[in-house]
Amino acid sequence: MARKKTKKPDRQFLADQAANQQTIGMILAISRDEYGEIPPRLAALFSEVAELYAGRWPSHEACAVTYHNFSHSLDVCLAAARMLAGWNKVEPTQALDEKYFQLGMAAGLFHDAGYIKDKGDHAGAGGKFTLVHVERSMEIAREYLRRKKWPEEEVDAVCRIISITDYAKLPDLVPLFKDLRLKAMAQMVATADLVAQMADTDYVQRMDDLFAEFKEVYEFENPEALAQKGTKVYKTVQDIKDGTIAFYEQFVVPTLGKLGRMDRYLTNFFGD
Repeated sequence: MARKKTKKPDRQFLADQAANQQTIGMILAISRDEYGEIPPRLAALFSEVAELYAGRWPSHEACAVTYHNFSHSLDVCLAAARMLAGWNKVEPTQALDEKYFQLGMAAGLFHDAGYIKDKGDHAGAGGKFTLVHVERSMEIAREYLRRKKWPEEEVDAVCRIISITDYAKLPDLVPLFKDLRLKAMAQMVATADLVAQMADTDYVQRMDDLFAEFKEVYEFENPEALAQKGTKVYKTVQDIKDGTIAFYEQFVVPTLGKLGRMDRYLTNFFGD
């Protein structure tokens, strides 16, 4: 009987896996440096969310979008972790303890999980969820954290952090976060989401992946109706590339300001 051939992972997949493990290592190293340990709950969080993105949860397919993927979520977590470490250096009286670190990492890992399709959904890659992915991300996070017996107030906190990564609906943060330390952590995660994308050395090259997600939305939603609701509709990937500078100056910078310019704590982390 002939032996069935197994498909070998391609080089890019292996490279991505190695890069992800390296990023996770850097994040966990910050936990060790800040708090003297890597709690089992935190290590399990990274391992099990990796399984979600790989399609090993019984509830979800593997992540099929190539822009808002697991690597991006890890980049957000790393940037937020570095901001927290920088904050703790210069704000010792308001230092963020281990609980806030874990809440921020959970929110960072799940904030774009809403692009992942439910098990058995074979329509599109997941870009169709662009306009509702934040709500779906909160649902996935809530189900996982409750299953893992996280305290309900922590489950709620993670979901509130995820909610402010919907920048088109950015609310007043003061009534949303009465705990000032939680507010700071939330601002770091939302800031990291923007910074991680804009600081990506392959940002312009990855516009093709982003446009593919937008294009899928247009296939499932009426582009004219979206435009009437105020949603930006791109006709080509070049439209996105040509608008990068304006996007940064007119949207990213003002949004970072609304979030308290938490990116400045990266300077404190790196010491330069």
